[in-house]
Amino acid sequence: VNEWCLFLKSQAKLYKYPYADQLMIYAQRSDASLCLTFDDWTQTMNRYIHKGAKGIGLVDYSGDAPKMKYVFDISDTSERYNSKAINEWKCNPDAENDVIEALGSFYGIDRTENLDEMLFKVCRREARQYCQDFMRDFNYIVDDSFLEDYDNDNRYKALYTLARNSITYVAMERCDLNPESWLSPEDFMGVFDFNTPDVI
Repeated sequence: VNEWCLFLKSQAKLYKYPYADQLMIYAQRSDASLCLTFDDWTQTMNRYIHKGAKGIGLVDYSGDAPKMKYVFDISDTSERYNSKAINEWKCNPDAENDVIEALGSFYGIDRTENLDEMLFKVCRREARQYCQDFMRDFNYIVDDSFLEDYDNDNRYKALYTLARNSITYVAMERCDLNPESWLSPEDFMGVFDFNTPDVI
């Protein structure tokens, strides 16, 4: 459970990468926080990569056949005199009310007093929609997992609960809102049922 939460913290930093790439980055460099290709670091950002730095291998499926591509974490780089500034997105406390209003308007839900409460509502809705869309496919990939013997209702409940709590954790972590104040390790015990590569 602790390992899953550490992965979710990593996901919050690497949110622009697809899930499979997030898993690959976490497995190789769990402390990575901002990853780009060699060319992106050296040409676009005008930073240099430290001698001996090891790239993080990702599988690139964009061509006719899968191939490896490599990214480097920001900790593997240093600035040059003309390096571009790294503008990492942060949730500014001064803009919290604007964010609450925007989320309420976008999702068509009542606003709350606090951003963490608003995110909790939004994440529940997103998880529900995801599970409804994915449930039929999910039933075809549970073979050999602990979920195989669950009936449909309990499979849905297992998927929804883990998705809801994980999505909430990532969103709150991304906004520096201390997800541990809302979620405890017990909220992620269901991850043990997701014990095959397909269901993970």
